[in-house]
Amino acid sequence: MVLNRYSTFEDFKAEAVARIKDFSAQFDIGNYQRVGLRYVNHIELPPEDLLGTLQRFVNVPVDLERFDPKRIEQFMTEFRLRTGVSKLTVRGALIQVPASPQQTLYILDLDCYSYGPCPATALPDLLEGFHREIQIQFLEHIREEYKIMMRGAR
Repeated sequence: MVLNRYSTFEDFKAEAVARIKDFSAQFDIGNYQRVGLRYVNHIELPPEDLLGTLQRFVNVPVDLERFDPKRIEQFMTEFRLRTGVSKLTVRGALIQVPASPQQTLYILDLDCYSYGPCPATALPDLLEGFHREIQIQFLEHIREEYKIMMRGAR
């Protein structure tokens, strides 16, 4: 299930669980082998101060000082972390949008998951745990200036 907008996590979770419950009943599925929750965030960066803005908004997990900033066109990072019984993959990518070469994004992709067998009845608690782990990592990854901007204070 892919959603681009929802009002609260609780609304999303209720809809996701209901749809998965219906799917499980329709196709007589008792267990799932992989269950996950993924958030993909797009942080727009202005072309005139690309890396400066990136470093003001994001705790970048690489040392950008090692490279000539005028030569950096894109980069990617990926970390896989253990979070109790689940795993969390944190991907970061600085990319230029192919359709609009003047637009550059930092993609922050957070994917929390676990392997089964997992009965559909366990989904609400699993999703709650995944959401918490993703939220912690997101808040550690972004800086205060971006948090303020997200709240609409700027």
